Amino acid sequence: RESHYLQNIFLLSSFALYLSLFAVEFYFSLKIWWVVPLFFIMTYLLTIQGFAGFSLPSKKYFYLLIATLIAAASWALSFWPSHFFVDTVILFCFFYLLWLFSFSAFFGKLTRQKVYWQLFLVAIVLAFTLSTAAWRPIK
Repeated sequence: RESHYLQNIFLLSSFALYLSLFAVEFYFSLKIWWVVPLFFIMTYLLTIQGFAGFSLPSKKYFYLLIATLIAAASWALSFWPSHFFVDTVILFCFFYLLWLFSFSAFFGKLTRQKVYWQLFLVAIVLAFTLSTAAWRPIK
């Protein structure tokens, strides 16, 4: 059975961890090759925790898939002249979609209507975030 309270705590914790990694990269001026592996490792561990409620043999492939996609997205976001909070919101939206669609598919609750609704909600969040974002000057 799904626990929405625990899912919300998991997603809030994921956002906080992504925010902390982007903040560390920003404030300590770390090189991206130090940060991307940390995103991979953290996302891998988060997906293990997020998919812990059920046992399917195929979920181990989703650990690697989601962690690789998030690491690649964090690398791509490092080239944007945006603030680390904006990068965090964008990366979290991407993680949210990947995790939610995988989670729903594992439980057999993924429908076309759910996909469209979640994509619509994420598009609203991204449009609002990007339209109000403070962009850093390009050096």
